[in-house]
Amino acid sequence: MREEESEENRRTAENSRRETIERFMHEATNAAQGAEMAAEQATVARNEGGAEIAAGLVWSPGDAAAEARQEAETARAERERAVAARAEMRKYRPTLIEAESMEVQVSAAARAAQVAEKMAENMVAAAAAAAAAAKNEADYHLHHPQLGEVVGMARGDDIVQFRGLPFAAIPGRFRQATLLEQLPENPFDARQPGAYCPQPHMPFLEYWDGGPVSGSPEIAMPPMDEFACLNVDITAPRSAVESGNAGVPVLFFVHGGAYIGGSHSVQVARREVYDGTDLVRASVAAALPVVLVTCNYRLGPLGFLASEELAAFNAAHGEPVGNFGLHDQRQALAWCARFIGGFGGDAGAMTISGTSAGGSSVHFQSIYPGPRHFQRVIASSGTMIGIGPMPTSYQQKNFDAYMAKVGDDGTRRRRTRGRDALDMVRQLQQLPVDDMVTPVTTDIYYPVVDDEWIKGGYLQDLETPRREDGNEPDLMIGACAYEQDLTTTILMDMGTRQPHADDHIRGKLFNFFASNGMVADAGAFPSPHIADDYGLTATLKTPSAAVAPWAEFMADVAFRIPPLHIALQHRRASGVLVYNIEATNPYHNWPSSYGRANHAISDLFLFNAAPDQVPAELRDGYGGAVAQIRSAWLRFCHGILPWPPLRTTDGTLGPIYTFQNGPAGRLSETLEEAVGEQKATKWRSILQSDATV
Repeated sequence: MREEESEENRRTAENSRRETIERFMHEATNAAQGAEMAAEQATVARNEGGAEIAAGLVWSPGDAAAEARQEAETARAERERAVAARAEMRKYRPTLIEAESMEVQVSAAARAAQVAEKMAENMVAAAAAAAAAAKNEADYHLHHPQLGEVVGMARGDDIVQFRGLPFAAIPGRFRQATLLEQLPENPFDARQPGAYCPQPHMPFLEYWDGGPVSGSPEIAMPPMDEFACLNVDITAPRSAVESGNAGVPVLFFVHGGAYIGGSHSVQVARREVYDGTDLVRASVAAALPVVLVTCNYRLGPLGFLASEELAAFNAAHGEPVGNFGLHDQRQALAWCARFIGGFGGDAGAMTISGTSAGGSSVHFQSIYPGPRHFQRVIASSGTMIGIGPMPTSYQQKNFDAYMAKVGDDGTRRRRTRGRDALDMVRQLQQLPVDDMVTPVTTDIYYPVVDDEWIKGGYLQDLETPRREDGNEPDLMIGACAYEQDLTTTILMDMGTRQPHADDHIRGKLFNFFASNGMVADAGAFPSPHIADDYGLTATLKTPSAAVAPWAEFMADVAFRIPPLHIALQHRRASGVLVYNIEATNPYHNWPSSYGRANHAISDLFLFNAAPDQVPAELRDGYGGAVAQIRSAWLRFCHGILPWPPLRTTDGTLGPIYTFQNGPAGRLSETLEEAVGEQKATKWRSILQSDATV
C-alpha cells in the first residue's frame, strides 16, 4: 500500500514538474513572440514616423521616437520574462530536449529585443536629426502689411526665404505684363519655387554632382508655365524682417542665359544655383546685411521676338513695343519698390545686379526713362553694348525666319502679300507653347530698338538724353579673363565638336558685331590693323581654321572691352567702377572651364552654392575669392565704393580691380598693369579705332 502511494506521489510530482516546465516554456515562447512583435512595431514606428516627418505631418519628431522607444521597452521586458522563465525551469531539471527548446525560445526573445533596441536607437537619432531640421527648416509665417499672410521657410534661426511670389500678370502672348498688387491666395504658400518661363531645353552647366547639402531642404523642380512664370524669390535676414525698422539695402539679381534660357530657380544636382541663403548669411556676418531678390522674365521668342507685325499688335493695345522680358524685369522692380519693405528691405536703397544677359539687362534698366526704383548697378560678363539691341530691320529678318519654321503655308502666303499683320500674330498666339520655344533660330535673342526706351544701338544713343532729375545710378561693371569659353561654344558645333562652316561663322560674327555698341560698321570690322593684332588676317574668309583667336577676339569685343568703352563715354558724374576676374573655376566636372575664369563665373563666387564640392586643395583659394567678391558687392550695395572709379582723362585706363584666388586681389593703376602689355595693346587698338564710335 505504501509502495502504491509512493508511486502515485512520484507520478503527481513528475506531472507537476512537467506542467511547470511547460508553463515556463509557454511563457518563454510568448515572451519571444512578444519581443518579436515589439521589434516589428518599433520598425513600423520608425518607418511611419520618418515618413510623417518627411511629409511634414509630425510637428514633434520626438513623438515618433517615443513610440519606438516604448516598443523597445516592451521587447526588453519580454526578454527579461523569457530569461526568468528559463531560470525557473532549470530548478525542475528539464530533459536535454526541453532545455534546448527553452534556450531556442530565450535566444529568440533576446534577438528580437536587441532588434527592437536597435530600431529605437535609430529612431532616436533620426528624431534628433529631424528635430534639428524642423528647427532649421520650419515654416515661417509672415504677416505682410500689404500682402497679408505669407508662409515661407526658415533657414536656420537667422535667415528666412519666400519663393514663387507672383509680381505681374501676362494678359496674353506678346502682351506687356501688368503689375500685381495682391497675392492670389491668403495665406500664400511661398515655400517652393514658382514656375519658370518657357524655353528650349538648356540645362545649366553641370559644375558639380554631389546632391544637396545634408540638412538642407528638398526644393522641388518647378514647372514651366507661360502665364504664371513671373515671380520672385526673396531671401532676408530674419532680424530685418522682424525688426520693424526701415529695412536693409536690397540686392536685386537678374539671371543670364542669352535672353533664351535660364531661371532664378535653376538647379544643379538638386541645389539651387542662386539660393541666397549663404550670401545673405554672409552679409549679416559682415555687418553689411542685404535682402536678396531674384526674378524670372520672359525669354526667347516669347520675351524678345520683334517685327513690324508685333509692333502693330502692341500699338493696337496701347502698349510699349516689344522687349517683353525687359518690361517684365521693370515690373519686378516696381513690385519690389512697393512691397519689399514688408520683407525687411529698404526700397530706397536698391542695387540691381546681373550676369551675362542679366548684366546686359540691368544695364538697360539703368537707362529706362521712367521710374527706376534703384540707385546702383552691377553688370557682370554683359553690358547693353556687348549684348546690344538690334534695329527692326534685323529683327524682321529673324521674325520671318522664325515664321518659316512655325507658320503654316497660308500664313506665309499672307506675309508675302502683305495681308493683315494682326492675323499673323493671332496665329502665333494659338500655337502650343512648346512649338513656340523649340524652333529657336538664333544663339542669342536681342532687345529691339523701340525708339522710346532704347533709342539706338550705340552708347551715345542709349545714354542720350541724360535724366533731368540727375538721378543717375552708380555703375560697377566687369568681365572675366576667360570669356572665350562662351564665344568658342558659339563658333563650334557642339554635337560634332568641330567648327561650324565658314559661312555660318561669318554670319555669327557679323550679327555679334552688328549688335555691339562700339562697332560703327560690322561689315568693315575688324579693320586691318586690329586683325593683325589678333592674328586674324590670314583667316578673314576662313575663320573655321582659327577658332581660338576668333573666339578671343569676340570675347574681348563683346565682354572685356565694353566696360572701358562705357567708362570713357560715360556722361554721368558718378563715374564707373571697372573690375576684372581672374579667380578660377574649381569644379572638375566642366573641363573646358576648370581652372579658368570662365564666362559668368562671378555667380559661382557670389552665391557659393557648392563649397563642399570644391577639392580640398583648392578651398583656400576659392574661399578667398568668394570673400573678395562678396565684400565688393555688399559694400557697393551699402553705398561704399570698394575702389575708385576709372579715370577717363589721363589715358591710363585705371584703376581696375582684379579678383584673384586667395584672400586678396590687386588694384592696378593702369590697363597695362591689369591685363598685361600685349592684351592692353590690342584693347587700346580697338578703343582708338575709327571703327568705334
